[in-house]
Amino acid sequence: MAASAAAVVAGLRLRHFDNQDDPSAAGEVIWDGLGLTDIVVVPHVDNEDFGAGCREAGDKLKAEGYRTQLITDTQALLIDGDERRVI
Repeated sequence: MAASAAAVVAGLRLRHFDNQDDPSAAGEVIWDGLGLTDIVVVPHVDNEDFGAGCREAGDKLKAEGYRTQLITDTQALLIDGDERRVI
């Protein structure tokens, strides 16, 4: 999932995506995102290898009250001021 890590890190929370990558491989685990957007991007929802785990992470974050945006491998979330759209 490293190729899409930037999309996830831009949001508020990284928790629950540890079902995709082993956090023990990191020297320090930081669960907070950069907060560049108040939306947690949930990538790869259509991906055969990563889709189920990413959807599970998104469901857990949504249940915790986070705004989420699911995107496929061919989509991106475009944020321009107050405008947000999937392209």
